[in-house]
Amino acid sequence: MSVDDGVNHAGLLLTPGKMSLALSPDKENVNVLTASATENGVLLSGLAAGTNAKDAVNKGQFDTLSDATTAAQATADKAQDGLKLLDGISVTYDGMSKDKVTLGGGADGTTLSNVKNGIAPKDAVNRSQLDTVNTTLSKAAQAAQAAADTAQSGVVTLDGVAAKYDSTAKNKLTLGGTDGGTTLSNVKAGTVALDAVNKSQLDTVNTTLSKAAQAAQATADTAQSGVVALDRIAAKYDSTAKNKLTLGGRMAARR
Repeated sequence: MSVDDGVNHAGLLLTPGKMSLALSPDKENVNVLTASATENGVLLSGLAAGTNAKDAVNKGQFDTLSDATTAAQATADKAQDGLKLLDGISVTYDGMSKDKVTLGGGADGTTLSNVKNGIAPKDAVNRSQLDTVNTTLSKAAQAAQAAADTAQSGVVTLDGVAAKYDSTAKNKLTLGGTDGGTTLSNVKAGTVALDAVNKSQLDTVNTTLSKAAQAAQATADTAQSGVVALDRIAAKYDSTAKNKLTLGGRMAARR
């Protein structure tokens, strides 16, 4: 077939048997290519691989794209399978607020391993840090218990020797001495009405009272001497009826 067989003044027309390939005769619309043949279409062979955006592509390029698409689909399928598997074992937030994560370990919980030492206030801590705290607390508890035992022993000892109020009214305190009571030593001298006084204050009072008693006795002795002297010279009623008084002159004595 000669190209000239299908040339007309309006465009290109190839007519090999029952197939025709024609460029549009419309010079203003030369981008239209029309091919007609059997219902199976027209086979274009020897088509170079398109390189520009508007070039036709050949079967090789299409197969490459198809293979890449198939590979991409296989990768996507594997990724989907991986996501399904990951979804079954991954840890996710309980909600979009991301303020809570519930681990799925059931009643016994879930072990988180390889947890680095927490530093910030809201960091998770690991077993080693907890053990350190437990050891410190255990030692502190032991020391506290020892101190408590010592204190309790001291309380028991103190309870045996302490002076205690007779009741919660605190209005009476009975000392527990047996032979002659209990000596309270180092008592400061009382200054107000309800203060206890010490032996020194009592001795001062005793000395003062002794001197006063001696002076009173001397006064009493003097008074008694005066009474005796007065009794010798005083005129006295003959009786308590006070209706007769007999003078004791010499003439009365002669009678």
